[in-house]
Amino acid sequence: IAPAGLYVEPLVHGQVRVTWKPVEGALGYIVEMKAANDDSYDPVTQISQTGARVTSLESGKTYFVRVIAVSGERKGPASDAKSIVVP
Repeated sequence: IAPAGLYVEPLVHGQVRVTWKPVEGALGYIVEMKAANDDSYDPVTQISQTGARVTSLESGKTYFVRVIAVSGERKGPASDAKSIVVP
């Protein structure tokens, strides 16, 4: 099941916070991002919580964010992507 309720909010310079609703049975989550002009998503962190702070982003640039639930070696489908302009 893809994570739902994805929310991305700007924090301080070069940082955003990503949150989502938990997926039943998920042991962790992979947060993926790509810049607006990139072709593919890159994983930025894998965590067990339903929220992450992403740092070292380029200010003023638009990024797309999505989350994948994982359970062991199994990965679920990606959430719908959200875009944000980094402060």
